[in-house]
Amino acid sequence: MRQTMFEKLEKMVLILDKLAKNFGYEPEQIVIKVFEGLRDLTTQEMLFNNKDAEIRTANLGMSEAEVLSETAKWVSPVINNVPVHSTGGAVDIRLWDAKNHQFLDMSPFGVIWGKNTQAPTYSDTLTPVEQNNRLFMLLAATEAGLINYPFEYWHYSSGDRYASFWLEKDSSLRKAIYGSIS
Repeated sequence: MRQTMFEKLEKMVLILDKLAKNFGYEPEQIVIKVFEGLRDLTTQEMLFNNKDAEIRTANLGMSEAEVLSETAKWVSPVINNVPVHSTGGAVDIRLWDAKNHQFLDMSPFGVIWGKNTQAPTYSDTLTPVEQNNRLFMLLAATEAGLINYPFEYWHYSSGDRYASFWLEKDSSLRKAIYGSIS
């Protein structure tokens, strides 16, 4: 990952400690586990193609445009696009309870291999515990300067075009500071 992303995650750990008691935890109890940062374009294309095939098989009546749109929600395409993981400015994270040696319950993690109806950050089928834990992570990440991708509660970025879209109101001033890393 990029140095600035690492620094934001370090800041997020401090914020998690600051917010911990408000969410039922103790300072230093919750840590961040990073599952993926930089992803090469070959892997990105393979993940996109696999998700495309999964969606196409499960939805035989969808048009090509509908399949592409649905697939792009879950895996960023490579064609005419800079996938955010290829910039080093995006990470997939989970919160780990170091005291109880388990991940915080936020509902199932991941969409690469199969459907996950609870993946969206603001899913309406979450338990109160899952809502609490997602809010805890979202507040800490946002205060640390990270932007959440709302279709995946675990995905955060900084410096890429997605973050630029949300942080800059004037579309003519939106500039990603990171492109794909070769």
